[in-house]
Amino acid sequence: MNIGFTTASVYASEVSSKEQVELTNSLLKSITFDKNTNKLFMDEEKLINTTELTSTEASKLATEFNSLSSEEQKDLMKDFSKNNTARVAPIIIWAAGVLGGWLATKLLNWGAHKFCSSYKNYNSITKYVCEVID
Repeated sequence: MNIGFTTASVYASEVSSKEQVELTNSLLKSITFDKNTNKLFMDEEKLINTTELTSTEASKLATEFNSLSSEEQKDLMKDFSKNNTARVAPIIIWAAGVLGGWLATKLLNWGAHKFCSSYKNYNSITKYVCEVID
């Protein structure tokens, strides 16, 4: 599972250890067990109310976590509980990786759109490329 270590280390360097603990606790409190599906479930509303995440960020995290298989969720939770002495909480690393991937995708799409709006009719190659990516 890709958890984005580069993004996580940049994010973690900006967050004090007290804030890390608060964020970790908030993320863990937003995870409940759904008896109907027999899976763990991350509640988007709890994330928004207990953290400083925007609704888009909370939605992305909840969607990503809820789309994991039951085994992947259990493995992720085991990693969280094993590494409780680590400097950066594993759930923060995972969350930063999810948000970093989402942000990278948004920036790539934005850059492609800007390129095509400026150079679409420059020549036949740029016209073809822009038809594919935009």
